[in-house]
Amino acid sequence: MYRAVAHQQIGNDLAALGRWDEAEPPLRRALAHFEAAQMPAWAEPARLDLGRVLGALRRPEARRTLLAARDALAALRSPLQGDAASALAALDELTADS
Repeated sequence: MYRAVAHQQIGNDLAALGRWDEAEPPLRRALAHFEAAQMPAWAEPARLDLGRVLGALRRPEARRTLLAARDALAALRSPLQGDAASALAALDELTADS
């Protein structure tokens, strides 16, 4: 789990630097580890982080990833559900402007 957390942090650090292509792989690894360990409280924030990166990269799966994160975070009653809804709205606005 330490490795998964480290992957998530590295991915988020790279995203903060705008290095979107480099941020995607470690976030995918973190999400895969959390899912394999059946840790939704950790997996869904990682999914949200990945969805944001995919949105910045304008990948087609970004919307699906953010929707899944929003719905799962809501089911978990996580305070991050609002962040997921905001990220989804921002993505929709971005794609509407394209």
